[in-house]
Amino acid sequence: MTERFGKIPLNLTFAAGHSLRRNAQDTGFETFPPGSEPHTHPESDVTNLITDLSGKAPASHAHSESDVTNLVTDLAGKAPTTHDHAQSEVTGLVTALAGKEPANSNIQTHVTSAHAPSNAQKNSDILKAEIEAVLTGTISTHSHAGGGGSNELWEGKLAVAMFDGNPNGEPITALSSNTTLSPTVTPTNITATVGRIIAFRLKTAIIVTTIRWYGIGAVSNIYTAAIYRDSDGARLWNPGAISTTANAWGNNTAGGLPITFAADTLYWLGIGANTTGTTAGFCTPALPRVAAYGLAAPAFAGLTSVGLRFAQVALTAGAWPATLPAKANAGAWTGFVPGFYLCAAGF
Repeated sequence: MTERFGKIPLNLTFAAGHSLRRNAQDTGFETFPPGSEPHTHPESDVTNLITDLSGKAPASHAHSESDVTNLVTDLAGKAPTTHDHAQSEVTGLVTALAGKEPANSNIQTHVTSAHAPSNAQKNSDILKAEIEAVLTGTISTHSHAGGGGSNELWEGKLAVAMFDGNPNGEPITALSSNTTLSPTVTPTNITATVGRIIAFRLKTAIIVTTIRWYGIGAVSNIYTAAIYRDSDGARLWNPGAISTTANAWGNNTAGGLPITFAADTLYWLGIGANTTGTTAGFCTPALPRVAAYGLAAPAFAGLTSVGLRFAQVALTAGAWPATLPAKANAGAWTGFVPGFYLCAAGF
């Protein structure tokens, strides 16, 4: 005892049944009661422990389905976690789907898209006055479905620079072989100091790439021509001197072409001559009564709205100025104004 623990105090006292041991600080001795000393026992020291543990399973273990009472039978009547059903297996599903619209993404797009605003009106509630209050101005080009009221075949493609532009009207008589209906016009008839002008107003706009005329005699570079817009007097077409060939069409693609002639807009076509000449290059419609379609009374202003007007202007050597000259009533003309055809591309 002395060699292992050092000297034991002579005054150390023991309680009944206590034992002696070194203290935790290893600085001296202490006593302890029976059973407080840490220790272990083999399984065989514990009554029935080996028998009891042999009937137990490990803490982590598994069972086959057959080890669990009725589990195999119960699982046999269950469906897999992930499975399908026929429509007939779902109560009422076949009947419910029979009354549904087939899947359609367009329907869903429509359902979720914006609809009529809250202040929208039914067609039957819209008044004529409400439409007229919104739809103002002029529609320059349009067409109508069906028969009556639709554009004529020539509109927007071919027009004559005369009155309403209808090539089936007065210009037909301009090419008549009857000189009473279709008098001829020589440069001398026109003179080099007077230009003849005729109004035209088209119902349909047209982009003109070529202007054509029909000649009845060979007249080279004597006649002059021009087209003006009435609203500002601007000269739009200025080919200079033009020529005619007997029984043949002449044409011009320069002088400011192509030109867009707007609908419901007043224009003037002019014909002049830069010198005299007795060969007639054109025939024309018969001369209308100046009092009826000229500039002075009793002609009425409404005629201008459809282009039923003609007049004369002063020229120098048949040259057409950059701005429409002052108009005056026609004098004692022989013949009238020949037809000049305004042609869109391909016509």
